[in-house]
Amino acid sequence: MEYDGLYIKMTSDGTMTKRIIFRGFQRKLPATTIKDEIISFSEQNFEPYLEMLTEIDTAAEDVVGNEEYKSEVNVDEFIKFANIVSDSCKSLQKKDFVMGTLTSTLLKDSVPVDDGTTYYIFEAVHEMRACLYDIYMFYRHLMEFLHRTSDGIDLNFKRDFKQFTEVTAPTRCMFNGKNLTYEYVFRSLSQYYIFIVQQFIAAGYCVQRCNCCGRYFVPKTKKETLYCDRVIRDGRTCKDIGPSKKRRQDENADDVLRAYRQNERKLQRRKERARNPIMETKEELAAERRLNKWRKKAQPALEKYQLGEITKEEALSIIITENKKKYDLNANK
Repeated sequence: MEYDGLYIKMTSDGTMTKRIIFRGFQRKLPATTIKDEIISFSEQNFEPYLEMLTEIDTAAEDVVGNEEYKSEVNVDEFIKFANIVSDSCKSLQKKDFVMGTLTSTLLKDSVPVDDGTTYYIFEAVHEMRACLYDIYMFYRHLMEFLHRTSDGIDLNFKRDFKQFTEVTAPTRCMFNGKNLTYEYVFRSLSQYYIFIVQQFIAAGYCVQRCNCCGRYFVPKTKKETLYCDRVIRDGRTCKDIGPSKKRRQDENADDVLRAYRQNERKLQRRKERARNPIMETKEELAAERRLNKWRKKAQPALEKYQLGEITKEEALSIIITENKKKYDLNANK
């Protein structure tokens, strides 16, 4: 019998074949590679996920408040909370079938059996929240890993990325009549992507950030590469556009670029001030949403300006005015 989860086979040329099982139904997924998978995950839009976590945090407080334990809880509020979690997983599964399925299987494995006690409700709420934060926290750790790797910063895995060294992928051994084959089985998204990171490191891949589009990519050789091969405008790649864009940046290291960097730093600092070293807070999630929403408008405006598609005034009106209007970044503190 095969359980719900993600099943992976690695071929000799580095290709991964994937299939996922959920409630007895199997779906084959497109083949991919370690390099493509890690870059793809780094580019996912986590804005809807942050909004989901905020909603779940609010519902959790209605059940257990801010206390570690209390003698009485509202069972109706707990049922409401559990339904929100269930609906969130279904919604997530519609947007990303793998992410939604592995979130559901992780919840199934982690949430205790209902024994009818108040303590069960506290433990269930805690485990549900922990499972849902598991994906977001891994995404943050992965982005930090890519950031440090692309900047050539030495990595201290024992101190900063200990979780990347502690997960062992479960395997199934099968005999096809002639040879033994192995298949990896995952019931947690972070467990799967930690496996991907481990394979990425073991293969000796490196990652760089494109000087044109700003996204991560794995260069084809170990030689330093400034631009990726993504097609970004009118059939032209970053390698086609990048050099002229760089010349314009050098000629115009002016108010637009400074404004972008200053406003980004302000939003980053606001997020840092809201950070709790023990666990995520609603304030930090809200600050991260503000940063992401600003970037969605400011980054394209900066790129269009650097390519000569909009004027300095138009770029500044988006980068500064929009930021100031929504987030009051220029207010004195």
